[in-house]
Amino acid sequence: MKLYGHFISVTTLQVVTLLCAKNHRAELVIVDVFAREQKKPQHLARHPFGHIPVIEDDGFWLYETHAILRYLDARLPGPLHSPTVLRDRARMDQWLCIEQNYLVPAAKKIMARDYAKMMGQPDPGEGIVEAGKRELPVALDQFGAWIANKPYVAGDTFSLADICWWAMLRQMSQMKPLDDSRILPWWTRVDGRTECRQAVEILASADPGPRL
Repeated sequence: MKLYGHFISVTTLQVVTLLCAKNHRAELVIVDVFAREQKKPQHLARHPFGHIPVIEDDGFWLYETHAILRYLDARLPGPLHSPTVLRDRARMDQWLCIEQNYLVPAAKKIMARDYAKMMGQPDPGEGIVEAGKRELPVALDQFGAWIANKPYVAGDTFSLADICWWAMLRQMSQMKPLDDSRILPWWTRVDGRTECRQAVEILASADPGPRL
């Protein structure tokens, strides 16, 4: 199995975390986002929209993070990370959608100027950052209200929703999402899990160091 991604990518971190939870290792093939390799023909043949991650499993190709996570959860041996109880699974899906449709877009807007500078792209301006700053607290407040006094997002067991929210909030540390005391106990619990620590270490080891 091959995983096409990048060590700075939060979605790559999400997939690697699930692989660690399943005690499975995939070959990590780095797609150099700094060189815009994700937009070049070789990678567009894997992902026509030019993003990461992508997996290849014995000739089966799959892109889109949540689809990959659901596939790997069902495909690989080990504990399932999708609840079997109908309403718990629906709750997991709800929070996966909120992460994808509200949390991620707001965070991307806030980081837009820094990302453009890092990638050598035109400055999108302060307006997009301010829009993200208005939108992000709504998503975080809803999550804080939900996760307060709960062990995990979808009930008593660690699920795909925990993986995705943990990885995103970790990436957003400069936005101080953990200042919310309702979120911090859950965060501490998830961040201390073995699979999360292993995934961070795997991607850190793939980082060659400062770029010239």
